[in-house]
Amino acid sequence: MKKGLKMIGLLILIIAIAGGYFVFAKMNKKDVYQANDLQYVAKTQGRDFYIYSDGTWHKKFIKGVNMGAAKPGHFPGELAITKEEYLRWFQYIGDMNADVIRVYTTLKPDFYDALYEYNQQAKKPLYLLQGVWINEDDIAKLNDAYADNGKIKNDLVKDAKDLVDI
Repeated sequence: MKKGLKMIGLLILIIAIAGGYFVFAKMNKKDVYQANDLQYVAKTQGRDFYIYSDGTWHKKFIKGVNMGAAKPGHFPGELAITKEEYLRWFQYIGDMNADVIRVYTTLKPDFYDALYEYNQQAKKPLYLLQGVWINEDDIAKLNDAYADNGKIKNDLVKDAKDLVDI
């Protein structure tokens, strides 16, 4: 079961990376790989990560920053971070020579708007690793991703698809 969940998680991670890149990076037809009616810009192969650009796959060691949903003095549910703060932070992250921002859950629109705006003017875009929240109560209750007609798996896939469409 754990191996199945890891594989589902890896697939969703790849989908989220590709979706984030489509939404936030400057698009160029040479930077989109197409095969079997699918378009994507990132993939994993073994333990390596690849980005498609200028018509070829490039092995990439990604350097990133984990971002939470809260700032000091506020609870995560408050979503108190402003677009201006995100823009300032993205500049700092870019200055650190990081390539990726990882978030564990869906954030408010200011985050995505700021990331899009930053990537429109940045020399080097920031990629997004978008996490998908899994209902822990369902995991504790069912203890199997495929139980109850695949409720956990189906909810996870639906949430991942919704995130790609943000």
